[in-house]
This record gives sequence, C-alpha cells and structure tokens, in this order.
Amino acid sequence: MTILSLEGSRRAAAALLLAALALPAAPAAAGAFRITPVAVAVMPDEGAGELRLHNQDSRPVAVRVTALRWTQSDGRDRTEPTADLVVSPPIFTVAPGAQQLVRIGFRRRTPAAAYRLIVEEIPGPRAPGTGVSVSLKLDLPLYVVARRGAAPALSWAARRGPGGVLVVEGRNSGDLHAQILAIEARDASGQALGRTQAMGVVLPSSSRAWTLGAKAGTPTALVVRTAAGETRVAVRVAP
Repeated sequence: MTILSLEGSRRAAAALLLAALALPAAPAAAGAFRITPVAVAVMPDEGAGELRLHNQDSRPVAVRVTALRWTQSDGRDRTEPTADLVVSPPIFTVAPGAQQLVRIGFRRRTPAAAYRLIVEEIPGPRAPGTGVSVSLKLDLPLYVVARRGAAPALSWAARRGPGGVLVVEGRNSGDLHAQILAIEARDASGQALGRTQAMGVVLPSSSRAWTLGAKAGTPTALVVRTAAGETRVAVRVAP
C-alpha cells in the first residue's frame, strides 16, 4: 500500500487543479475578434475574472457580454439568467486592431458555482445590396474555484436508454469541475462496445450523461479521458 505524505497530497491536488484548468487556455477566435482566455477560473483570493477581446477586423466591432448561471440536472446542462455577476463593461466597441479588457465581478459569490459568458457581436447597419448580416457569438465558461487544492472526484454508472443505447453518467462529488474529453465502453475481453468524443464538463456536486450508442454487449469498464489523463473504471449496466 502506498501512503502519500500531506505535502505529497497537496502537490498532487495542485497538479490536478492545474491540469483541469490548463486545457482551455488557448485563445478562441470568432472571425472578427479573438478572446483570451477561453475559460475563466476565479480563484478564492481573486475578486474578479477577466476576458481580453482583440479586434482583428478592419472595422470597429460592437460587442455585448452577458452571463448565465450554469447548472446540471438529470444529467444535462442547464442555463438561466443570473444577477450573481457584474460584467464591466457589458457593451462596448473595439476599434480595428485594438483590444478591450472585460472584468467579471460578483454581486453574490458562491464557491464552486459555474457560469456561461455569452460574448456576441452586435451587428451594425447593412450596406445596400449586401448579403445577410451574421453576428458572431462565443459561449465561454466561468468557474468559481472553491479553494486552493480543489479537485474533482468522479464516479461512473451505466444504463440502457431508449432503443437499447448505452448511457453512461459521471457524478462529481468533488469541489472542482472535471473536463471530459472522450469515453469508451469495453467488455471483459477489452473489446470496445461504444465510444464518444463529445467533450463535456461534470460540475461539482452534479452529474452529466453521455450516450455511447452501443445496442449490444455488456460493458464491464469505461476508459475515460479527462484533462488530467486517462482512467479505466469498472462499471456495471443497471438493469
């Protein structure tokens, strides 16, 4: 049996936290503008999160930023309007080649809460004879990290859905979200019975379901790939 020291446990938790937050660090581009970061994580000692929007177009871009509360119920993502956050500025115009800093503060701060930040272009007047005006839109997550050293704690279950499809559900009893990159179901011989590469997140104290599409065979294990690495877990299909 391996026994971790307290310091070793802290290092492991810190490494897991960094891995969970590092995946979506690259900029997101939506044609006329680029945003960094693509996932905002507000740490316990931070009073606000930040987005930086870069206008890569040759014309000014008008932008609106709104926030939605993000929860999970019955294995599905849910969003709803919220007054928890303050976006400053919520509406602005960025000159060509310029950038805008957007700060997201709190009216009400709930540790381990999650939100979606909707960043969308406000379309301007259309010139005569031009085509349909298309506004650009990005949907970014904001996580309120509960504590330094927070970590997800995932458990998995499987069941048959309508038509015999295989549904797997991850439940997170930890205090940090878990980024899921891919899931594969395997039988006792190691043969793949179904898989999905539909990425998703399991929020703290929540669960999320994926449909793998297998109609035959009985899986005994799931291979789950997360931002922190790949894990094999035993599973039994509920009757």
